[in-house]
Amino acid sequence: MNYLDLFQYGKTDIQRAENAFKNGDYPITGFFLQQALEKHLKAYLLKNEIVHNIKNLGHLQMPKIIDEMIISAKKINLDPPTDYVKLSWGALENLHELLEFIESNEVAKIAIWKESLALSLNKHESNLFQGKFTKFLKNVDEFYEQSNVVSSDYQSAIDKIGIDKIDTSKLTEREKAGLEFLQHLPNLFSMENPEKTMEIMNKVMNNFGWGSGGKTLSRDLTQNMTKYLKLCKCMDWIDIIALTYPHQEISRYPFQIDEKISDEIYLEQKDNLKKMLDNVKNTCKQIEQN
Repeated sequence: MNYLDLFQYGKTDIQRAENAFKNGDYPITGFFLQQALEKHLKAYLLKNEIVHNIKNLGHLQMPKIIDEMIISAKKINLDPPTDYVKLSWGALENLHELLEFIESNEVAKIAIWKESLALSLNKHESNLFQGKFTKFLKNVDEFYEQSNVVSSDYQSAIDKIGIDKIDTSKLTEREKAGLEFLQHLPNLFSMENPEKTMEIMNKVMNNFGWGSGGKTLSRDLTQNMTKYLKLCKCMDWIDIIALTYPHQEISRYPFQIDEKISDEIYLEQKDNLKKMLDNVKNTCKQIEQN
């Protein structure tokens, strides 16, 4: 099995979710959405060589998949790891902790499930949600905040230099490559387009030559940066990963929730379930395109 197989299996699960929703089988819709997202994430990790061996993923559920991502992240040789890199580790570790907590705590499982369908939480559920889920979101927010700070600092420096006023017609190819790299610096850690970042970095290396006294980028650093940026791209998806996770169980085995059976609540909340369906479909498309 390769990543193309997994993408196809994930798309089949999306189709199953859509068919189930159309047929009014709302609980099983939630199950297939969680499965589709899980398979797309596995495919992404294989496609981008973040996890090399399908045996390390296989039939693993989401907490173990996140664990594999953490192991891979810490193997990427960016020495010394910056605060920014450590924040990405922290966000993944908190997600892993959150998913394992959901797995072992029924109240937490129900709280996250209710949150995914925009349902009100009782006081106990709210306290659990605020404690675990808010900690997780805070770590992700810190990661993006640091990314924005880095980008802002680069942009300020570039504005002072006045790069946009340089007459590029008089520049050599080598100088143009260096200029393009400087212009791209504010987006270096944006994760919006890792391929573009590495394309520009490779252009710089091709024009400036391989490492000479540590003054230019090495091939190993380029490979590690590519893998790291691809891993960081997962930060865009981990909130929906957390929110859909309880559906794999509650959708198959009816729970007693607020004096109702969960199947009844799925029916009552079908509009919010449809929003989740659309969200997961869009997320899976993003994952496949990256």
